Amino acid sequence: MRLVIAALVLVLGTAAVAETLPFDSDRWTLAGGEVVDHLGRRCLRGSAFLADIGFENGVIEFDVALDGSRGYPGITFRATSPRSYEHLYLRPHAGLRTDGLQ
Repeated sequence: MRLVIAALVLVLGTAAVAETLPFDSDRWTLAGGEVVDHLGRRCLRGSAFLADIGFENGVIEFDVALDGSRGYPGITFRATSPRSYEHLYLRPHAGLRTDGLQ
């Protein structure tokens, strides 16, 4: 599946400080991903991570563009190791099912 995430906005802590991090920022480490132009925006296709973020509680906003193929696009956060993290993913191919969002 070709997943394109257009932007990531983090609202950190109780002070509600919003920070927009474009994917061509040097703060991102690309992990099998690439930054591309899609629908007039700089986007991430694949995976990337932030190592220098102090995220505790707040809001993560992102846009997803899909090409119709089967897959599970999502976002992982609060990762402390490769086996310890929280993950939200979408099942767009299961759009009519009640469990399409996991």
